Amino acid sequence: MNHQLFIEVCLEALGLRRSATITVIDAEHTFDPANELCEGWCFTDKHYHNIEVVTKGTRSVESLIAHELVHAYVEENHPRAAWHGTVFRRTARYLESYLAECGYHLDDAIYLADSDVS
Repeated sequence: MNHQLFIEVCLEALGLRRSATITVIDAEHTFDPANELCEGWCFTDKHYHNIEVVTKGTRSVESLIAHELVHAYVEENHPRAAWHGTVFRRTARYLESYLAECGYHLDDAIYLADSDVS
């Protein structure tokens, strides 16, 4: 899959105002800015989103990218919302629907209740 085109469709759907830098690394895990082991993370400040995802995780790269972009959306628009709370889950469902309409069918859901804890 063309990751760049997929990212552009996600950005179009979410309407992020801040720029996003997305790095895909060839690994099973990475470390977030708090030094926690994970498969992807999003760091946001006033001007940009910095996202990193792995290629050999338990989820597809596209699902991880979409997941972290939903975090970016929530940070921009609902900064006090719970980490994987109602706003995140609603936005994830919306993005999945939008992507499906554009012909993208993810291997994994953007929000996984069993592994995405609040």
